[in-house]
Amino acid sequence: DNLIYCMQILNGKIYILSKGIETARVGIEINGNHWKELFVSGGCFPTDMALGSTGSIFYIEDSREYCGGGLFPDEVLFEFVNGQKTIHREHEAFNDLPYILSTDKRDYVWVAKFSSDLYEILTVFDGENWHEAPKKFPDDFINCIEVDDENNVWIGTNNGIYVLNQ
Repeated sequence: DNLIYCMQILNGKIYILSKGIETARVGIEINGNHWKELFVSGGCFPTDMALGSTGSIFYIEDSREYCGGGLFPDEVLFEFVNGQKTIHREHEAFNDLPYILSTDKRDYVWVAKFSSDLYEILTVFDGENWHEAPKKFPDDFINCIEVDDENNVWIGTNNGIYVLNQ
């Protein structure tokens, strides 16, 4: 139905998460005039997508095979690379709730989550392990995460901007 959830551009290629047939979500790569379906997913709407420098597509989506499969969302981080889709689940509990992400120059994935009494609102996935923000990190709602050319992570919140110098 031509519904685009997320779009990113890397090295002249356009990557899109879109709604496909019925409830399926489709990952598409556009290179010039050539369209290529990368993967099909059956979960609920993806909330965000980021590209790694080596071709990984990271996105947040419900891990259930179809939307409406339960009362609670089960949002997790997915990675699609070399034809394979992998779930990178930080916690087994459903109250993780990531909603936006960004990749840095090391291909670390910075993930913002809805506030919870159990977990911090900012985490980073280094490709193998998850790391939470320090306990003293502000509990502000994160609206956006961007990385500059010097690999500083800029976090836009409801109380202003934070810059994490790496």
